[in-house]
Amino acid sequence: MPYAKRLAPTRRQAELLAFIRQYIAEHGQAPHRAEMAAALGLRSLNSVRDLLIGLQQRGQIQVTFGLVRNVALVDDVVAPVVALQPGCKS
Repeated sequence: MPYAKRLAPTRRQAELLAFIRQYIAEHGQAPHRAEMAAALGLRSLNSVRDLLIGLQQRGQIQVTFGLVRNVALVDDVVAPVVALQPGCKS
């Protein structure tokens, strides 16, 4: 199911995903959940956890719970295009 159509993230999930992408681009590592909560104006880390789980279920990120900086972005998987040399059989 790696090529299954992904569900679009909710508005709050999209906001969190944009923050995570920007943070990683600037700092080279994922933010803490407390930093994510502050960026979205959330008081509860459980709210951030719920958003992260939703993004993971939608295939946007990979979360490893139990680690401090536990979020990794998942790039879109694109099948490689292979050009055959003339005379080669497929």
